[in-house]
Amino acid sequence: MMETLRLSGLMDASKPCGEGFDKLSPHGLGHGLKAKPIEPLTTGLKTMDLEKSVSQVIEAYKKAVSGKDAEALMRLYDPKVRVFDAWGVWSYEGSAAWQRAVQAWFTSLGAERVLVAFEDTQVMVHAESALVSTIATYAASSAQGEPLRSLQNRLTWGMRLKGHQLRIVHEHTSAPMGFEDMKAILQRNVAS
Repeated sequence: MMETLRLSGLMDASKPCGEGFDKLSPHGLGHGLKAKPIEPLTTGLKTMDLEKSVSQVIEAYKKAVSGKDAEALMRLYDPKVRVFDAWGVWSYEGSAAWQRAVQAWFTSLGAERVLVAFEDTQVMVHAESALVSTIATYAASSAQGEPLRSLQNRLTWGMRLKGHQLRIVHEHTSAPMGFEDMKAILQRNVAS
């Protein structure tokens, strides 16, 4: 299930940068700030079209990972993307660096296949951008379809319209660390 929140009233382009943040409480939206439909997009796309584009990116991501199709996956990213991945490297600057990491991941899988599922997905849209926050489960299976292992990450995408294409301009994956052992927690405990 995907929850969508349309934001307006946070920023006003006619006011100095940062004005409007005083409406945010320390606990998120608050102090009279309400989710409501946004103004029409300058590109002529409607809000529902932007929400549909987000869903299309999510499905294209799942399909590209499942098919180990690095080229299809990279078409979802902006050339200047910044990726904060949870594995091994502090950040990837630009699509060329990220593509090398993606290709190495897909190659390391050999005959295995990875299916991606998103849950607790939240989408916020405003003007020509979207923010996606989700729990992503990556489940590996053998060439024969037998389950091998799975892990979960917290995944956030910052997305922006480039022409008529919604592209990922920032990706951040993370997992919480255990207080006692300082190890990544790769399976979500739903009770927490």
